[in-house]
Amino acid sequence: VTCADPKLLNQVLYNATKGALSSRSTLEINCQNVGLKFHGETPGNGNCFFEAVSSQLQRLKYPVQLSPQQLRHHAVAFLKDNQLLQ
Repeated sequence: VTCADPKLLNQVLYNATKGALSSRSTLEINCQNVGLKFHGETPGNGNCFFEAVSSQLQRLKYPVQLSPQQLRHHAVAFLKDNQLLQ
């Protein structure tokens, strides 16, 4: 695509970004479908997955409450104890 046709360029840019614009909505709907809630951004501290899981467990009042650090510790211990490749 060249800039010779601004309408075509505009359409290409629109098509390229429309999926990205709806990805948040898609994520929110997917979370709702399984009883979870989308909270937006998680801290960029390397524990984002564990932050998200801990948050959902607290929100759902899961009987065992674990901090993100505790979840990470248990996951690493499980992986060490259950290695498939040595």
